[in-house]
Amino acid sequence: MKNSIKLILLLAALLAAFAITKPDEESFEHYLEKKYTVKNNDNSNDIENLLNKALKSGVNIQAAATMTYTDHTLYAKVSTKEMLEEEHYIGILGFWVPINN
Repeated sequence: MKNSIKLILLLAALLAAFAITKPDEESFEHYLEKKYTVKNNDNSNDIENLLNKALKSGVNIQAAATMTYTDHTLYAKVSTKEMLEEEHYIGILGFWVPINN
């Protein structure tokens, strides 16, 4: 009896942690910014760096403009288009994880 009560309390605490730490739309936008941040490579030339920055900025803008955020009780789901391909992400425990459908 005591073990089942502990298990129920543990499950309730776990579900509460999922609900409380579910990421929001703003956190996904920050995730996209980090994902498409251009890192300067000393080995490449200025034109290559500029083209890389333009490409990543364009993909970031496209992903943010086509973002569909779905709020679920314990997790969040986002669908977006990046480089003309549909991408799916799940937000759980404060993190965004890419998933394939």
